[in-house]
Amino acid sequence: MKKKELLLLILLLLCAWSCDRADTRDAGDRKVSPPAQLVKSGNHALQVTVSPVYFSIIEVGPIPLEPDYYSLYRADSFEGMGVEIDQRQYMRDTITYTLTDVTNGNPYYLYVVGIKKGYPAVHSGRIMGVPGEEVNYRTLFEFPDGKRLESIDVSPHLNKIVSQIRVSGEGTFLHFCDLNGENEEYLEWFGYKPGWAYSKSWLAMSDRRKEGYKQEPPSHLFLYDYENKEYVQLTEGDKWYYHPVFSPDDRSLLFWMAADETKDAEIKLGILDLETKEEKIIADISPDLYDISNLGWIDTENFCFEVYEEESGKRVIYKGNVNEKKIARLLEQDPFDQFFSSFSPDGKQVLFCSNRSGHPELWVYNLGTRSYRQLSVDFEVRINNNAFYAGWLDNKTIYCIPDGIRGVEINL
Repeated sequence: MKKKELLLLILLLLCAWSCDRADTRDAGDRKVSPPAQLVKSGNHALQVTVSPVYFSIIEVGPIPLEPDYYSLYRADSFEGMGVEIDQRQYMRDTITYTLTDVTNGNPYYLYVVGIKKGYPAVHSGRIMGVPGEEVNYRTLFEFPDGKRLESIDVSPHLNKIVSQIRVSGEGTFLHFCDLNGENEEYLEWFGYKPGWAYSKSWLAMSDRRKEGYKQEPPSHLFLYDYENKEYVQLTEGDKWYYHPVFSPDDRSLLFWMAADETKDAEIKLGILDLETKEEKIIADISPDLYDISNLGWIDTENFCFEVYEEESGKRVIYKGNVNEKKIARLLEQDPFDQFFSSFSPDGKQVLFCSNRSGHPELWVYNLGTRSYRQLSVDFEVRINNNAFYAGWLDNKTIYCIPDGIRGVEINL
């Protein structure tokens, strides 16, 4: 081969190598939208729905780039390497897989890997499915259009529901009814987050009410006696008090308080002795935990609450003890959001809502066996800060109002 021809060949090879290098894109700061997935759990089965996958490259507009093909993977842990279940050429059609080689009670983590020639493989986020036996439930009532419950609490002792309710054209009231939706009563009151006592006819709530129906800041704690139709103000001063919750023995209230109603105000948790009216601060909430809500009791000494955790970017359940002034995550290794939590009367199980399966559903975690169980599968759970309730009637029965208009009883 002549020297001139050899030089030309080398130049062509270098050009081809350079073009190939140019087509191999580094992920860099480009972002990819994960595939939409939904897991439905059944008896020794998981049903997985995979929707179309898109590569969205921010640097070019973005222009959606479709992958050449994708693979569905299943792993036994949140961070572990998965096993490929299926690989297929990319199509816009939604595809549903039914996995039967799974064991009841075991958690499985599913994700999708999208492949496009010249680009790095892109992994979606992971979702969690736990196969199990079907849960039995029945709908106890369904309100007609125009009526929706908000800020709901249930008293198994009184067989009563209390809520805030907006009646079209009439205003906002405290609404009372039986667990089957019957025997409705209305009270012209604007108390926030009304909550029942365990064994009495009392309600605790926060409100800006001062004298009669006059509302002025700051927010304080009130008791309302449902049977005698009387209320009493429990706190005074310039602090803001929120979300009182009765202890299991009905002797005290758990609450949170702040110096003002601004987002950056320092948050403290406290308990109020209902006999002596003495207050005790039991925890200081650090600034990286905020948007506190859903206070509750595990037993007479241990409590729980929910916060948005800045470090993880998740909404999670925290626990604490009234005598130790320390708080910690309840489910330390759980990588998913947890909200609307409620402990069973014996303190051994925690009910909560989570979108870990790709869709908001009800879950139960057993603290003894450290196992998860998905409860809701085929009735829609609408996560709304005001129109959702889930709690325990006893250690094996759950009462849920998933959308503000239906009462559902779930038997474990």
